[in-house]
Amino acid sequence: MFRSNSINNNRSLGFNHLSRTTSMPNIKINVPDARMSLVIKEVNANEAKRAINIIMNETMLQKDWEYPIYSETFDEPQLNWNDRYNSSCKIFSHIGNCAKICTESAQGAENECLFILAYFQGVPVGALQLKLKYEQGWSEIAFLATHCGLRSSGYLLIEFSINKTLQLGRSGKLKLVSLPEAKSAYAKMGFDTSGGNGAYCFLDPAKRSDKWQFNNSCYKYIGF
Repeated sequence: MFRSNSINNNRSLGFNHLSRTTSMPNIKINVPDARMSLVIKEVNANEAKRAINIIMNETMLQKDWEYPIYSETFDEPQLNWNDRYNSSCKIFSHIGNCAKICTESAQGAENECLFILAYFQGVPVGALQLKLKYEQGWSEIAFLATHCGLRSSGYLLIEFSINKTLQLGRSGKLKLVSLPEAKSAYAKMGFDTSGGNGAYCFLDPAKRSDKWQFNNSCYKYIGF
């Protein structure tokens, strides 16, 4: 689960539905495989709203993914898992609400942001909301979340966002506000996370050739 102001059931790993049991603690689409397994694309607000509805009401239901706190074996890893689940839910809810506002607004709200979705076998599993406002050379990620059962796949949403800003004639530089527990993941992607909690994290891919390779007018994440 990632957040930007912008991380025992028996379901199988094939999305209808990811399994909490097999995903806790370490089942994931491996990082090199994520590029082949996930489809990332820009969508309109209506599709974003539909996709978030699927995640919230079908593939990431509380009864399937949250450990019951009354369990006799409830421990710290389960508490951390529940925190991850609840954080993902909150961020998806924010993105869904923003998409809903865009679809209902007569003021052109949809022109203020972009929605970028990740799909696994046609099922939505991640979402990113990118603000179109461009300030001092930086594009801002408002919200980013992936399905709580996924690991190491958020970089594809970041990668798509970088290249989308280039298509818009911008610099490819991104900023976001991270949850404290997600900062290490963003740092691995090359973000400067040295600010305190609530401060922006910044990524300039042109200055992080150890993480980002520029080729054919676009960036590719290589920091595995």
